[in-house]
Amino acid sequence: MVHRIELCLPEWRFSMTMVASFTALGGQLLMPGVAYLCRDWQVLQAVIICPLLLMLSYIWIFPESLRWLLATQQYCKSKWIMGHIAKKNKVNMELDVDNILTGNKSNTLLIQ
Repeated sequence: MVHRIELCLPEWRFSMTMVASFTALGGQLLMPGVAYLCRDWQVLQAVIICPLLLMLSYIWIFPESLRWLLATQQYCKSKWIMGHIAKKNKVNMELDVDNILTGNKSNTLLIQ
């Protein structure tokens, strides 16, 4: 659920959460009909597990949240994702005057 909220813009978060909740409710309401059609519990178990196996591929489709990576100080992964986003948005990396993506720590503020 958190991943779904972070993937959409703030003004769309409530709407997307409502759509996802109604989709989950619809799936729960369809379950008795699916159970009636399957009749055998082994077939029902296979029918229920198949969509869950497809969701395992989300690990490779959706990267970890950039916010989470930065909050947990996983800078290598976050740097790779920021570079990927910049490349997709056709941002010229040579114009990075603050050295954000190069990892240069000379621009950080040191508090003593």
